[in-house]
Amino acid sequence: MRNEKFSFLLFFFLSFFFFLYPIKKALHSLFIDYLYSPVILLKKNIEKLKNWEKEKDIIFKEFKRKEKKIFSPAYTLYIEEAFPPRFIFLYKPENFDSNSKFVFQDENLAGIIKEKRKDKILVETIFSPYFKIDVVDKRSNVLGVLKGKGDFLLDLYYVPYWADIKEGDTLLTAGIGEIAPYGIKIGLIEKIEKEEGEIFLKIKVRPLFDLSKISIFLLK
Repeated sequence: MRNEKFSFLLFFFLSFFFFLYPIKKALHSLFIDYLYSPVILLKKNIEKLKNWEKEKDIIFKEFKRKEKKIFSPAYTLYIEEAFPPRFIFLYKPENFDSNSKFVFQDENLAGIIKEKRKDKILVETIFSPYFKIDVVDKRSNVLGVLKGKGDFLLDLYYVPYWADIKEGDTLLTAGIGEIAPYGIKIGLIEKIEKEEGEIFLKIKVRPLFDLSKISIFLLK
């Protein structure tokens, strides 16, 4: 009988203790903070990730759609001074964008559109002795001015002898001025020489323009 009374009193005491308001509030907060809230947050983040994936797919589809419209293929009509080619005449494509300025071979800059005629386009290639463009070393961000000289190799000017530049580095268009946007591949550092008493390096650049594939180009 005594044990039954003790058990009853213990049960009553524990029930009273656990159902006190502060205790209930503390237990509720503990449940919310450590069990319920993380589950809700995880669910929200999963929804955000799903929405981000949808937005990303839409952006990529739109980008690809626009890229298809931006580039126009053009075929070679004839070449002037072919060793190396300084000027190239291309057939003017039917879907030619009159705002196009640049001529690509794959992803590499091949030249600049100089004249647009009724049925053909005159392109000054990067081999032309009149060609000049600001470039940047992809690895080190060193700037320089790349010039054609009518030869198979180009010259890179205004790179000081202390600059971080190495043979094999890739050169990109620097996006300075209105000639070409930033980031178009144009050539590789072929040879670096330092002449005594000179502050600037003497640098030769091999263009990425592949002369074995000179029949078709992309206009942008």
